[in-house]
Amino acid sequence: MIAWENKTYAEAIAAGRNPARLDTALWPGEIIEVKPTGTSGGDIVWQWHAWDHLIQDFDSTKANYGDVSKHPELIDINYGSTIEDWLHINSVRYNPQRDEILLSVHNFSEIWVIDHSTTTAEAAGHSGGREGKGGDLLYRWGNPQAYRAGTAADQMLFSQHDARWIDSGLVGQGDILIFNNDHGAPPNAYSTVDEITPPLNSNGEYYLDSTGQYGPNSLTWRYETIPPTSFYAKNISGEERLPNGNTLICEGTAGKFFEVDNLGNIVWEYINPVTRNGILTQGATPSFNLVFKIYCYSPEYSGLGGKDLSEIGKIELYPTAIKNVNSSPSRFSLGQNFPNPFNPSTVIHYEIPNGAFVTLKVFDVLGKEVKTLINKFQNKGKYVIDFNASKLTSGIYFYSLHSGNYISTKKMILLR
Repeated sequence: MIAWENKTYAEAIAAGRNPARLDTALWPGEIIEVKPTGTSGGDIVWQWHAWDHLIQDFDSTKANYGDVSKHPELIDINYGSTIEDWLHINSVRYNPQRDEILLSVHNFSEIWVIDHSTTTAEAAGHSGGREGKGGDLLYRWGNPQAYRAGTAADQMLFSQHDARWIDSGLVGQGDILIFNNDHGAPPNAYSTVDEITPPLNSNGEYYLDSTGQYGPNSLTWRYETIPPTSFYAKNISGEERLPNGNTLICEGTAGKFFEVDNLGNIVWEYINPVTRNGILTQGATPSFNLVFKIYCYSPEYSGLGGKDLSEIGKIELYPTAIKNVNSSPSRFSLGQNFPNPFNPSTVIHYEIPNGAFVTLKVFDVLGKEVKTLINKFQNKGKYVIDFNASKLTSGIYFYSLHSGNYISTKKMILLR
């Protein structure tokens, strides 16, 4: 698991942080391994702290002082973001073949590899473990500026997410896939999905090249569109190599999932129809349907054992805000709105058994009418209608359906 630690202003200064690059505190990352206990909770059985592996050349009177350029295995406390969330580690992966952990460090535009074969005590130091380096970085890639070994021209990663090893048995096994989010600057910003092959020596160890950088200096594979700007997710997002050799991509900010072959041809596509405001109507332009990352499971996956995987219907709502969707209802009915609680929109369902003059109104908790949704004759049928409360304050509201002698009222909650 990825977690933050909170270091106070004084602790950060004592560790060699430049006050000009410090706000009120510093939140370095930590990695904890948890052994579950029962159905909830667990015991921490191993941990690693970025705070144990720092270097700085700002203040010789403070801790961690040294030559940053000569210690790529350490983390320059004065590089990266000036906000509290200094590193912003956004993904963690374990490699059982190498007993290593892969981290995506967003605010350094780097990926890091650390040794998991250490004890917790060794992980806090600079020796021990299979590689003999304790918890120091075994490998880092994407932005050699972070360890004073390159310039902006050498940077390969840009605010990346979801760094992951390709599993054994798959095309590219042992390589690393990365969603490279934020090349360039608006309006020319774009994203790519990159595959690298980390260089290893004859002993299976990562090594620096003749320029003092960790390779590679070229990619094994890349997904990129033409023009590049047609594929852009500024944040979140991810990717996965599939058993058929294709790559599944999550364009997170668009809620779009698609599968590409090794030539970059899209062979499957899906758009998430569920937003923070509820379910979209079919054909609507998606917004706020973000997805952080996705995983693909085969029907044989053990976690799906005993589950009914047959289709149970469409997720999306009907294609217009008000639509007759069934011409043969048997009764008046006012259904529950969804979502509930909501912000700022929800969808109300109702049905009428025959043609009638119908009113559907919304009231606040004091009984004051705030919105008339329907006030007209309607044919028999089932209907859905969107209610947008963007101009209302948080609270309890009621919606009431009235037709002839039929009246039904239900409660909904708006949460800001």
